[in-house]
Amino acid sequence: MLKVPSTATANLGGGGSLFYSYGLTDQFNFLVEGGFGSYVVEPEVEKDKGPAPHQPRALGHLGAGVAYVFDVLSWVPYAGLLANGYVLGGGTRTSTGGAGGVGFALGLDRRIGRSLLIGATFRQHLIFDKDVVYPSLSMVGARIGYVWGW
Repeated sequence: MLKVPSTATANLGGGGSLFYSYGLTDQFNFLVEGGFGSYVVEPEVEKDKGPAPHQPRALGHLGAGVAYVFDVLSWVPYAGLLANGYVLGGGTRTSTGGAGGVGFALGLDRRIGRSLLIGATFRQHLIFDKDVVYPSLSMVGARIGYVWGW
């Protein structure tokens, strides 16, 4: 779900992400995540102004950060913060552009053995785009992973 402040509604879409997690200690994990999403853009038209500008149809992201792991036996909830780079394009944007931002990570994993996990994730991204102030991207997903390290 991509929300741009110049529009009244959020754009829904789908995509996928890959992640890498390395256990630094028992409580902290290093995270690297990257993904791509495509969103349905229904430009809002203001009277005599045309479609709202700078509304992307596609968005890619790559970021790295640290997560705190609330280790509870085989159920592992976590929260983290990532510094991200974004590529926005399509929709009513006149060109493809890059932006920086931050991502807030929440998740709940179920460990199956020492390194295999399945889980659910929520990511909230704040994108510092030069054309639109603080567009918001919310992502919900399921994940399966192999964890190296601690």
